[in-house]
Amino acid sequence: MRILDVNESKGEVKVRVEDEEDVWIVYSALRPGDLVRAKTARSVAGSSGKEKIPMVLTIRVTGSEFQPFSSVLRVKGVVVEGPDKFGLIGAHHSIKVYPGREMVIIREDGLEGLLERLRKGEERKPQVPVLAVDYDEYSLAVVRGQGIEWVFEGNLRLPGKGDEGRERAVEKSVSELAKRVFEELKSRNLEHVVVVGPGFFKDRVAEKLKELGLKVTVDSASSGGRAGVLEAIRKGSLRSVAKELESVRALEALEEFVKHVAKGDGYALYGVEDCRLAAEANAVKTLVISDDLLHSPDLGERAAELVELAEKKGAEVIIVPKGTEAWERLRPFGDVVCLLRFPISL
Repeated sequence: MRILDVNESKGEVKVRVEDEEDVWIVYSALRPGDLVRAKTARSVAGSSGKEKIPMVLTIRVTGSEFQPFSSVLRVKGVVVEGPDKFGLIGAHHSIKVYPGREMVIIREDGLEGLLERLRKGEERKPQVPVLAVDYDEYSLAVVRGQGIEWVFEGNLRLPGKGDEGRERAVEKSVSELAKRVFEELKSRNLEHVVVVGPGFFKDRVAEKLKELGLKVTVDSASSGGRAGVLEAIRKGSLRSVAKELESVRALEALEEFVKHVAKGDGYALYGVEDCRLAAEANAVKTLVISDDLLHSPDLGERAAELVELAEKKGAEVIIVPKGTEAWERLRPFGDVVCLLRFPISL
């Protein structure tokens, strides 16, 4: 993300989106009611029928459509500025956001929260591959700021321990899996992988990956497959290489939230209203909120106010993408939870 210009007095910030993570950051930063100005194309009636005309339009945001790990965000809204001759004011229009796009975002009540979110795009954006493997199953995932991208997974179907061909089958599976992982990571320009699992099988795979030239961190997990990847994130196996990733921090914060709820010690709350009261009391240490709550037609405005209040009070705010493990865990708690610096009386 490149922040090209900031005009505090007008509440405007001009940015250039540079990669997929930036697309996600723009999505997580936008709120209903924001204005977005960009070059776009609009079908208008001409002498030979309808034709698409390039133009600059400003829309007031009503909603957004985004799929995790995709490179296009569709921002929907109502036109508030545009060429007079086309009579588009009040018409509905969508602006696409993608890598290479320049755009202006306008927040009329101040840029503080918006700028803080957009500046995350200027920071380093690590992508951490995690391979969870045992004698039965494997899963390769890439943990990114916007969540966990499941790359591939499968079952090994090795012969039983008494089978004479087991060792040959194990060696073949180790080589084939390591090669597949190496080629996948090479295509993404990634050089480091975290390998987790039970027993010695993970160590054999890790050694083969090192031979192929990858940097490898090894840790234990009780199983392979998706469960092993999620366990690695929860227990902190990625902390040394990806402690700044929101997708990692979200699961860590939710683990802490559940522990406090189980204890009933008053250090955890959930729901927009209770978290807002805690933020007003300057009691919120960490706020975890889903992106679809922020874009909700019913609660989006109140949720956005909660985020901005928490940020102004110095709380850590973690926005969780829809469809991720953390998002699933947030759902039963109204899509938002908070960890407190001290208990408060509601």
